[in-house]
Amino acid sequence: MIRQDLRFTEREMALLRNWREKRLVLLQCEKKGYSHLNLTAYPAAILQIEDQTYYLYNFTEPLDYYGYVDDVARMTLSTTRETAVDSYGHLQTIPVNRTIQDIHLVQEHQELFENGEQIYDVYVTRGILLDFWRLEISFEKPVWFSEDIFITIGHDVLRTFTPTKDFEEDWMEGCVGKCSRELVQI
Repeated sequence: MIRQDLRFTEREMALLRNWREKRLVLLQCEKKGYSHLNLTAYPAAILQIEDQTYYLYNFTEPLDYYGYVDDVARMTLSTTRETAVDSYGHLQTIPVNRTIQDIHLVQEHQELFENGEQIYDVYVTRGILLDFWRLEISFEKPVWFSEDIFITIGHDVLRTFTPTKDFEEDWMEGCVGKCSRELVQI
């Protein structure tokens, strides 16, 4: 059986823990033609939390993706500006100026079975939910190959995430995919 762990590292978790009870001043992402409540960041979302800047990326690396070596995106968090950010055309700045009350990671467990035998066991950080009083902001890595980050601002933003059933569908005959999701409070 092949096991993969594409969840945040302990270093990334420590960075997230530092956000609690701090003010998200603003976030920046590439300027695209989306509404102010639904944004797409490529290749990074830039978050100004008090006096520190953070970069949320999906970087790709070749991995075994269910039987094929392909570029698989992994969400990562850093305080280091990568050169990919410099390739941005126009950045849009979204002022937030709210204190982060709660932080949740959206973690997925993906399993693939062939003829009843489990052949893959994969853990993925699917996204981050920031909870402010009367407002939420989510950052989602929507699919395995995408470097995009979907950003949603509003209420009950978890409902906008790609459904887990999308993983469970369209496998070749004899294969069954299972996917479960949990919110992990930071």
